Amino acid sequence: MITTKSQFSRGLLELTLSSCRLFGLPDIPAQRIAQYLDRAPDDAVETPERQKAEGDSNVLEPWQSYPRNEIPSFFEARFTPGSWNSGMVTVGQHLILLVTLTKGNLAAGNQYVDRFVDAQTFEWQSQDRTTQASKHGQIINGSLPGHDVHLFVRSTKLRGAKAAPFTYCGIVAFQKWTGEKPITVTWKLSNPVPDHLRRLFDIGA
Repeated sequence: MITTKSQFSRGLLELTLSSCRLFGLPDIPAQRIAQYLDRAPDDAVETPERQKAEGDSNVLEPWQSYPRNEIPSFFEARFTPGSWNSGMVTVGQHLILLVTLTKGNLAAGNQYVDRFVDAQTFEWQSQDRTTQASKHGQIINGSLPGHDVHLFVRSTKLRGAKAAPFTYCGIVAFQKWTGEKPITVTWKLSNPVPDHLRRLFDIGA
């Protein structure tokens, strides 16, 4: 038989009250103990709030910022610079897009044009070796079932002297594409970019 914390607490409270009465002490200490014990959660009860606090520690939150080297852990992967310093990474059935809007002097990818068309539409260019018929192409347009595409965006490469984190924009849905090597893809975001991020991402009213 499992004794929960609340059952133990009630037993302790009853014992304290009996002791107070036996020695002619006021019940105030016992009342304070009761107030304290009432604040302790029952170990046997899993409330939704508690489940969220305990279970969502490794769940991506839309519109939160994440350093590049922390992103792999959300997909049960390890960070390796050779893979994760590129703009497109495949982990299992997840395609992860890591996009820097203002390319600046990035060593690679200066030819790519990536932008928000509006608060819920994103235009992205693939790597210059990607074709529509390739496996990546099939994941992009949704013809390969069971895959999803996650979009991470940052405005610039640097924030001060350090690498800028990426903002997680959620899972995006394929809308249309044109071209080859690179492919220009239009994505639809699940939810529009919040107002406080629109200036950062150069999204008009």
